[in-house]
Order: sequence, then structure tokens, then C-alpha cells
Amino acid sequence: MNEHDKVFKEIQSVKDNALDFIRGTVPEELLCLLNLDTLSLEKDSFIDPDLGEHFSDLIYSCQTAHQHKLKITLLLEHKSQKPANEHLQLLRYLINIWSHETKNHQPLSLIIPIIFYHGDSTWEARLFTERFANYAPALLRFIPEIPYLLTDLQRYDDEAIKRTLFHRDINATMALLMKYIRNSTLLPDKLAEIFIPVKQRFSHETIPAEVSSLIYYLLKISELDIARITQIISTIDPKGGEAIMTTATKLREEGKIEGKIETARRMLGDGQSIELIAKYTGLSLSEIMALQDNQS
Repeated sequence: MNEHDKVFKEIQSVKDNALDFIRGTVPEELLCLLNLDTLSLEKDSFIDPDLGEHFSDLIYSCQTAHQHKLKITLLLEHKSQKPANEHLQLLRYLINIWSHETKNHQPLSLIIPIIFYHGDSTWEARLFTERFANYAPALLRFIPEIPYLLTDLQRYDDEAIKRTLFHRDINATMALLMKYIRNSTLLPDKLAEIFIPVKQRFSHETIPAEVSSLIYYLLKISELDIARITQIISTIDPKGGEAIMTTATKLREEGKIEGKIETARRMLGDGQSIELIAKYTGLSLSEIMALQDNQS
């Protein structure tokens, strides 16, 4: 799972955040047909390896106003450019879900796909039938439309993201950060503004998990150095700067551990004894034995 997927899933797995996300991205004529009080996160994912090159998913189930069941899938497009054949990828994804339901003797679900896109180029949602515009209308009955809902962050200015698209501070901050995370020119000037919606959360005795997720994402993806990030966030709240430094320290420690694990794997591959590996990496014998079991 890449860092874009990770932060999106960690934040949108919280039901209140998902409710805000759905209310901001689903048109009113559809919202009025849904009973969002019944919204429930499902544990399944139907992203196969090929689809994983572009998408990650979260699936919520809910009922309609007339108590019919459906699924709402939140799909993050994590690349910087629109995919060339999104309809074919989406159709494959829908078939993955329906095939699973058929195999398990479950009724087929009505599915509302919502694509969330934070790439550099703009994306306009179209129906698959528009690719066959030169054909007679009578023939288009053999082509599926494959509709989807699209939220392209490039089509929203920053105020619209904060005031119109989303009403929960964590969703607004996530969206703004994802919008600018790849732009090393604009990000330094935007960073304080991006984190202002969650300013009050820095004052908590323990930084909330959702804010920590955003900080991890910022430090792992951004090209800004840690000192600069700390300086900018400290202008919002000194405790925010402290949170940046604490997270940076944790990331360094994680990096050291990952380095030790990689060294142990290589030494195992060279046939070195676990005692020697423990001596040079500082890993415990049980940890090295677990790595050995995974490699066998």
C-alpha cells in the first residue's frame, strides 16, 4: 500500500469522515435516495494486482430510503495522471465484486463508484458510450455506459474544498494536502493554510490518529526538509511543530529497523548463521528466525 492509499484509507475508514465525504461528492438527487444512517464499512477490497497500479478502495454498504441494499465504493486514483482506460478498469472492478457475490451465493449489489483524484492534469467524467459517438444510436444499446462519480481536486479552489466540498476539518486538510503534496513550488506557501483547519487538534494531550496520519503522509511524500516543515507548522501552533519533530524521529527509527531487517535478509540469503546476524544487526534470534521462515 503506498502512502496516498494509506492516508486516504486511515481517514475515510472513520464513519463520520466517510459521511462527510459522501455528502460532499454525491449529487443531491442521489443523496435523497440513500439512508446514510445505515452506512457501514465493509472489510473487503476488490482491487486486484493490475487495478492496484491505479486504484485503492474502501467499500461502504447502506440502504436506500426504501430499504434496498447497495454499496458505495470510495476509489482513490493515486497516480498523477488520469488513467487512459478508466471505464475498463472500473468495469473490471465491478465484475470483481459481482463475481465474489455470485461465488458466495449473495444477491448482486447495486454499486455507486466514487473516484477521488488528486493528479496534476484535469479529468472530466464521461460515459463509456461517448467513445462510440460515431455509431448509430440504435447500436449503442450494446455498449455499457459504466457511469461513475468523480471528484477532481484540480477543479476546486482551496476555499471551495474547505467550505463547500467538505465540512469536516480533517477531510478538508486531507484534500488540500493531497492537492499540493507533489507541488514543491506551491506547498511551502500553502502548508500553513492547509493545516489551519486542524489547528485545534494540536492542543490535545495526544495528537489524534487522523492528524498523525496526515503528518506521516506529509513527511514521507513531500520533498520539503523536516526543519522547514517544522518551522511552518510551528507558526500555526508550537505543539504542531513538536508533533512534526516527534513523527520525524519515529520515521527515522522505523527506517533504522527496516535497514536492519534488510541486512538480515541479505545475510540469511548468503547462508550466515542467525547468531552472527543477531550480533551485527541487533535483531533478536526470534525475529531473525521469523524472517528465515518467511524466506523459506
